[in-house]
Amino acid sequence: MVDEADVAVSKYNNAYELHLKRAFERNRVRMAVQIRDTYIRAVTLIGYSELLGSEALLESLLKEVGIDPIALKAIDTMISFRKFAELNELIASRLNRPSFGLEFTAAAPDHFPHTGPLVLLGSFVKALDEWMETSIKYWRFHTNGFVIKRITDEALGLAGGRYIGDPVTMPSRQVTESIMGNLCRLCRIVISRHDENPTVVRFQHAQPKDLSLHQEVFRCPVEFNADHTEILYDPKLHEFPTSGRLRPLKPLVGRYLRHRIERIDVYDASTTSVVSLTIPSIIGSGQCSAEVVADALGVHPKALQRRLAAEGTTFSEIIEFVRENMARRLLIESDASVERIAGLLDYSATPPFTLAFRRWTGQTPLAFRKTERSLSGLK
Repeated sequence: MVDEADVAVSKYNNAYELHLKRAFERNRVRMAVQIRDTYIRAVTLIGYSELLGSEALLESLLKEVGIDPIALKAIDTMISFRKFAELNELIASRLNRPSFGLEFTAAAPDHFPHTGPLVLLGSFVKALDEWMETSIKYWRFHTNGFVIKRITDEALGLAGGRYIGDPVTMPSRQVTESIMGNLCRLCRIVISRHDENPTVVRFQHAQPKDLSLHQEVFRCPVEFNADHTEILYDPKLHEFPTSGRLRPLKPLVGRYLRHRIERIDVYDASTTSVVSLTIPSIIGSGQCSAEVVADALGVHPKALQRRLAAEGTTFSEIIEFVRENMARRLLIESDASVERIAGLLDYSATPPFTLAFRRWTGQTPLAFRKTERSLSGLK
């Protein structure tokens, strides 16, 4: 007799694999060529169509800068950071939204997928100082287009974070303002002090005419034509305890699942499906466990375990499945280093990831990438 739970799990897995296979075949060459430069995870595009009020408009603008609109569905892959910056500048000029970067920051809810995991990290560290170190490490797995370097301004007695962009990529006002705005906003969230403000924010670009959004987001003096793009604040803030709660993750998961469900051909609402769709929103934070996923879904870990067992699977098997498929896509569709992919998939180092990948495919990650690219006529 055929078990209905096994059929449901098989149905989901087959649909998901078919979805991935189709994406591979449609975009193997286009996406690999597209992002053979600096990159950023495509999840950062979530929320753009809502703010623009039209997905069709966003797709048109993506095509104009050379980003394949498939990135709106394949949100776990990578896109060109340079072209992402061009997209933001195009939106600002074409749609007459000169502060679009800060507009996006101000409009984005705290649970958005590209910020939610950073909020989650605040639940596992004791103070803002540790959160900043952990978050900088986490974010480096998602992009090589920029880094945030921690600094100290000894003359002013201030601490801070400095934006260091890729030297090849032209500085983007929209992207840098959005990143610094998000940094400011996230710090307020994780220490649960929404009235806390930096001492000063500096940008290398020229001062825009309208500073209303700068005042709304930063609520402190903002300087332009500076030597560096940076945010400075009282170092005493490092001692502030983080929120220490998983509550911010719950709305993140709800929003994230809705986006993912819309992009899957067949969705059966099984626990296996829900967990499979939840994991990518948490993985890379170093905290992707059955306990964290269960809490995010509002169930007891043992209850989640029982539900998965009833469907003939386990959390370990599901995360293995998700990791393998994400690894295959990232190796095919991006130039992200094996080290960065291992970190993004929550492996403690490259060797364990390489062993796992060899178990999945019989090849090392680099050999797999070389084989796939040769099939596509790529080097």
